[in-house]
Amino acid sequence: MKTNKTRIINSFLYESLENKNKFNKCLFIKNTIYYTAYMLAMPIGGLIAQKLSIVTTYYITLIPAIIGLIVLFFLNENETNNAKNNDNITGKLEILKNGLKEIKKNSFIKTIIFTNAILLAVIKLVEESHPDYSIQIGIAEFQIGIYTSFILVFCIIGSYLGSKIKEKYHNIAIYLNPILTGICILLLGLLNNRIGILFLLIMYIFEESFDNIMLSKVHNSYRLNQE
Repeated sequence: MKTNKTRIINSFLYESLENKNKFNKCLFIKNTIYYTAYMLAMPIGGLIAQKLSIVTTYYITLIPAIIGLIVLFFLNENETNNAKNNDNITGKLEILKNGLKEIKKNSFIKTIIFTNAILLAVIKLVEESHPDYSIQIGIAEFQIGIYTSFILVFCIIGSYLGSKIKEKYHNIAIYLNPILTGICILLLGLLNNRIGILFLLIMYIFEESFDNIMLSKVHNSYRLNQE
């Protein structure tokens, strides 16, 4: 459920905090607002599409996108960065170069990239296939919409649990949560019935908890290396 835009927002959020140790708590608050809005948007969008049309729903979604572009346009960039990155292409290459250096010297980030890539790929596959899975085990389309909304509730729970795990247990959680996510997916396939949907929901608790802790550790790891 994460996009590149979300990752950029997370970076802005981290940099804006005076107390960086509160980043995981801020992630939870941000995710709660995001997923709550998502839950409200789904039935509202469906109602608009039913009463008016899907095309009208699409045009309405352009309104927040335009507002976002306007806000982005008025953001002030750091003057020092502007001086260093007058050449846009050179600036991007420099960012890429620095990023590769950071990955090369930081074994933790290498592990996170590998683990996160696999986890996101598997979860994306599950997200794309679970409606067909549900229909095959006899769940009606309306019920699919209901439990899909509950996915967002479980995402909030996962983000909350991730924000509450103490820092000394972060490394354990980083390695344990993907394993538990995999077990949930395995049980989803093995059970092949309505009970399996429960493990689909639980999967998001471990995935969001992992995401919260992972982002906190990555940002803090980079900050410590810079100091």
